Amino acid sequence: MIGRFKNTKRDPSDWLSPILVKELRQGMRGRVFLGSFLLLQVAMVFCAAGGLIAASLGITEQFEFFSGLFWFIIGLPLILIIPTTGRSALRNEIDNKSLELITLTHLTPWRIVAGKWAALFAQALLFVFAVLPYLVLRYFLGGIDLMTELLILFSLLLACALLTGMTVGFSASAKRTTGAAFVLIYVVGGQFLVALMFTSPFFRFFSSSIGLSWAQNPLILITLFAPLLLLLLLEVGTSAISPPAEPRSLFLRGLGLLFLLIAAILEFVGSQGIALGIASLPLFMIAVAALTEKPRWIKSVYAPYVRRGTAGRILGRFLLYPGWPSGVLYVLFLAILYGALMKYIDSTANLKALLLIVTILIFPVAVTRILSKNTERALLWFFIIQLIQAGLISVAVFLNKSAFSGLEFVFAIFPTSQVMLLFWDFHSTWTLDSFAPITATVLAASLIALFLRAWPLRKTVREMEANSVRLAVQKPAVAEA
Repeated sequence: MIGRFKNTKRDPSDWLSPILVKELRQGMRGRVFLGSFLLLQVAMVFCAAGGLIAASLGITEQFEFFSGLFWFIIGLPLILIIPTTGRSALRNEIDNKSLELITLTHLTPWRIVAGKWAALFAQALLFVFAVLPYLVLRYFLGGIDLMTELLILFSLLLACALLTGMTVGFSASAKRTTGAAFVLIYVVGGQFLVALMFTSPFFRFFSSSIGLSWAQNPLILITLFAPLLLLLLLEVGTSAISPPAEPRSLFLRGLGLLFLLIAAILEFVGSQGIALGIASLPLFMIAVAALTEKPRWIKSVYAPYVRRGTAGRILGRFLLYPGWPSGVLYVLFLAILYGALMKYIDSTANLKALLLIVTILIFPVAVTRILSKNTERALLWFFIIQLIQAGLISVAVFLNKSAFSGLEFVFAIFPTSQVMLLFWDFHSTWTLDSFAPITATVLAASLIALFLRAWPLRKTVREMEANSVRLAVQKPAVAEA
């Protein structure tokens, strides 16, 4: 008996994800983390000493300068350095062809992506804990609101978590040629951070948010949506490295419904449209992913739905099966729920804007499927068609300035061009109401075209469902053999 329990003691790190332990050990030994951590400590000592001298001499301007510098130094690693490190998290594994070796350890793609993000976020936590003593010192120096400063620190940590999730999630699809774009974005973001943290409105925003109702406080609402948004960003990387037999459509579309459910709950308690506005961008991203997804003709994909009988098949065909045919129906279902929630918030809400947004989503997919039945790069063509529509506005401007003024109205048949025409406002009589019949016609034509393209696929779907039934029946026989 003693021998059976002799080796039950385990190292504490064994309870953590192997990816987290591996990445955290490598990251903390890296030059980027060590150099940034040491420079942070030196800079904190400098800011604390400068603030102490300014406070003792009663020089308010100098104290505010060191206060802004203090937050800039904290924000630099959290907003710029750590998220930038995540842009090569999955790309290095793919380029070195070591991702296959990791999957042999029975780690799922989700655990791989989440472990890499958690390692970077753990480094961010170390930075935050390292500056807490200096934050307490600033409080005893006087002249600061501790609650406001803690809110700022929490917001920077939350921004770091989301930005790191974005870079890790997109690192699987980002090639080395796009690395410069990531760096440029974060350099610009760092410059914006410099300008922001040296201004008093930055601090006034956090001070004013303390007195707001929790259902209308932007900081609280963003914090509530942040876990879902982080899951969405990490899902981008998970979908990129997942095998074809393991589609992520169920998780992604379920996440969209969860976004809408949380927004509905918050609106019921008095958010007054703020929660729905925050959820709009993630819902738009999920809708684009559903509309541009390629169908998976693998029988094991359909087995979980078929095992649940008729209800499972109906739910899969109309909402959850991977691929754009069910994706179109899912987006329409999402739009109906979104519109109902808009009407609950404001009974006089104009749903024509929602109609235009749905048309913007559906129209490029219809054009893509008309031009090609099997488009491998549906997402790329989605954005190309959107850019072409945006480019047509230059022709509309030329017509407006020429003798053909008034013909630019023709470009309203393109939904993205229509949005730009409304913002440009060539004629004050052009409104959503005047364009609504055109928008409804374009949406109806797009849905008819997609229906005609999806109708021949019903036979293949039935074959996959039938084969998945045989697969489920054969499994026990194989096990007995």
